[in-house]
Amino acid sequence: MRMALLAAAAALGGAAAQDRGGNVLEELITDESGRSAVSVSSDPDADPDADTTNVSPQCTADRAWCLSIEIDSESAVREVFLGVYDGRQSIDEREVWRHALANEDFYGGFHEGPRFTLWPRIVRLGAGALAVVAQGEALDSAVLIGVETRTSAGYSGGAASATDLQLLLATRSVEGVKLRRVMNVPVAGWSMIRACFSEDDMAQRAGACHDEYTFEGTLTLDPQGEGMPRFGYQTRATSFPGPVSRSEDSLQNPPLEESDLVTVVDEACSYRRTFVHDPAAGAYRPDSPLPACEDYTVP
Repeated sequence: MRMALLAAAAALGGAAAQDRGGNVLEELITDESGRSAVSVSSDPDADPDADTTNVSPQCTADRAWCLSIEIDSESAVREVFLGVYDGRQSIDEREVWRHALANEDFYGGFHEGPRFTLWPRIVRLGAGALAVVAQGEALDSAVLIGVETRTSAGYSGGAASATDLQLLLATRSVEGVKLRRVMNVPVAGWSMIRACFSEDDMAQRAGACHDEYTFEGTLTLDPQGEGMPRFGYQTRATSFPGPVSRSEDSLQNPPLEESDLVTVVDEACSYRRTFVHDPAAGAYRPDSPLPACEDYTVP
């Protein structure tokens, strides 16, 4: 499930979008000059041939910025890296700058290794934003790029997954490319939790023997933003049947009727926020704290 979308409110299709500060959002396109793993799993026990989608890296239309996801398959744990390079250079000349996405510290408790997917969009920073991130350094250009990380877990009679989008700032100078994370938000979640263990349970649940949860998050470029890009973030969370919770035993609730078998919106976890760049922290911060919605955003 991929619900991570970044587009100006008025943008249609794959057209570029621009805010008042000159920051431009573009769709990435396939780079046919080289092959790389764009959707990969870092599970050390996984079969690389079955687990890796071998497709081309992704680039801006002018090939000034190209991205790939790479695995160091020779390490004890399959370390995963985001690679950034200048696609205008020949394969023999180009240098790939890497940012570690996962290593042995990433695996705490997940039943499957995380899966990484390139976010298919990029935000080129305008002059005002470039001055903010330069901090006295002579930069040629800078962009915001993204990686979606999907984690999942299996349960007896059920399963769950969640996807986060991390945005990274990439700056380019004569010394090369520097990468650092500036934002991380949940963009998708799904879970199905078993709720029946006997025929009596089936009767009590009116045949609805799983609690189901969904979460969608959408990040939008604010067209009125100036300086560093400003982002709107909107979520929608639902549960079935009715308002259930993963932290409570559904069988302790009164018996369900047919009229209870509906999907409802969780208003507490369906919200709007604005993310603004904090120069002191060098990262994006929401205008108010995000609510605790682990029922939806943790597998």
